[in-house]
Amino acid sequence: MRISKVGVDAIYNVHRTSYKYGPIATIIYKAAGSSLDWAYDKAGVKVGFALELRDTGRYGFLLPKEQIIPTAEETWAGIQASIRAI
Repeated sequence: MRISKVGVDAIYNVHRTSYKYGPIATIIYKAAGSSLDWAYDKAGVKVGFALELRDTGRYGFLLPKEQIIPTAEETWAGIQASIRAI
């Protein structure tokens, strides 16, 4: 949770986009059989994250083109901050 908070805070600082963080089943929906499950079980990964786009349901997975670069900028900032926090 600490690492996720650092990443979400870094994302917010780029374009003031608010993200939620926490277990997938709590924040988004119950999901089983994801790539995270495989990574933990088969690859021995100790820390894993699933990222979602900034949309809250209006566009789904098809963001308008004007949101693609801002999404990439804030996501990259969040990833870098999370790595540093690890």
